[in-house]
Amino acid sequence: MRRRRVLAVPALLCGLVGAGLGSLASCRTVPPAQIAASTAAVGDAQIESTVILIGDAGAADAGGDPVLAALAVTVAEASGRTTVVFLGDNIYPNGLPRVGDAGWPASERRLLAQVDAARGAARVVFLPGNHDWTQTGHASDWDAVRRQGDRLAATGAAVLRPQGGCPGPEIVDIGDGLRLVAIDTEWWLHGRPAPAADLRCAATTADEVTAQLDAALATAGVRHVIVAGHHPPVSAGPHGGHFDVIDHLFPLRAVKPWLWIPLPLVGSAYPLARQAGAIVQDQSHPVNRRMVATLRAVIAPHAPLLFAAGHEHQLGLFTGASIGARYVAVSGAGIRGHKRGAVGRERDALFADRGPGFMRVDVLRDGRVRLTVVMPGDATTEPAQRTWWLS
Repeated sequence: MRRRRVLAVPALLCGLVGAGLGSLASCRTVPPAQIAASTAAVGDAQIESTVILIGDAGAADAGGDPVLAALAVTVAEASGRTTVVFLGDNIYPNGLPRVGDAGWPASERRLLAQVDAARGAARVVFLPGNHDWTQTGHASDWDAVRRQGDRLAATGAAVLRPQGGCPGPEIVDIGDGLRLVAIDTEWWLHGRPAPAADLRCAATTADEVTAQLDAALATAGVRHVIVAGHHPPVSAGPHGGHFDVIDHLFPLRAVKPWLWIPLPLVGSAYPLARQAGAIVQDQSHPVNRRMVATLRAVIAPHAPLLFAAGHEHQLGLFTGASIGARYVAVSGAGIRGHKRGAVGRERDALFADRGPGFMRVDVLRDGRVRLTVVMPGDATTEPAQRTWWLS
């Protein structure tokens, strides 16, 4: 088995073409973080609580995925103290259909594969992502989110937070040392008002959401705080504006991964448009930027330990200046089968990798917090881990 290697694009292709595209090509991986890493063993008795951050696992089928298998092993090792947080896009491509629709069996199977992998954990929390909303721009989007919440509740093993298309925040206190604050970032990006029935949400306007988020952070006391939502404020992949040579030469792969049709020069129109803010799901879009700025204004005065997100199909750890937290964790590589984009040279990056894998956050009884990136490997790459102390 060969040693793990992660490249944004093949080195030969970068050498041949990268010079012609200049800054458009991301041909280097992000260097490892410079914050202190520790290889010292930490005994189970020293750990008060463990949180697993895993996102974008909604294309998984029951059995066979190495990331979900590794998740199940991790949960089994410390089930009594572990909370598993799925960071959205829990069902591809368009959320949970109605019972009886053609897509229901496969969609339910993909959701339950994740529940089964986390079964036995002390808590299992799912956050909604943009694909869980179905993205039609109509009331059916809220219906899909509610259906997913109802199906998760019926398992008796998992919950959706926030519920029912509400924006949150919802608080989950984990032991004496950690507070999880869940928000639904797709609520901000959706662009259509909620149906009248959803006025029962505790917050229905941006001002109400930010006021409640401020209170959730202010009342955390001595607890470390993780704010969790689906969309990251910063990333080293396509949602953050990072594209490689392959994206410019073969843009049709964004539609179908097998469409290796070269479109030199013309093909650059798609990544350039995304960098310019054409897609609301990207950090460059004005609505996305406005959401981040609004949240940052509330989060920054409290400087929580971590903002956790998925959406980008990578594993990344970043300084938290973009959102006002100390760190940003991007854990959207929850299954092996994702098409993985470039790993760009994001200036806030401490670490970035194309995955697949997940992140484990351990809160120790003495107040320290350790973050471990877990990459289970497959037939061509060895398992790998990287560990940092966040506090």
